[in-house]
Amino acid sequence: MTDRPGISGISTQRTRKAGDVQMRFISFGRDYVADHWCQTGHIIFVIDGKITVEHEDGPQYDVGAGMSYHVGNIPHRVNSQRGASIFVIDWPQAN
Repeated sequence: MTDRPGISGISTQRTRKAGDVQMRFISFGRDYVADHWCQTGHIIFVIDGKITVEHEDGPQYDVGAGMSYHVGNIPHRVNSQRGASIFVIDWPQAN
């Protein structure tokens, strides 16, 4: 398990790799805001709580427990006001 501080709050991650694909279980603490804009593609499934996926160019999407979200290789970050647990499948950046 790895703790990663955000701009505010902390996330805790467990990571496994299978070839080029990475799988992660992430728990976000209250008031978590990611400290960077990510450009990796993900499939996200929210197990518990709620996250907001914010795109650098403006749109924001709320994703709650039992919902999934696919984000491509465009700049985005995650925040969670009340905390959340998610399962993520990452794939390498497109060339």
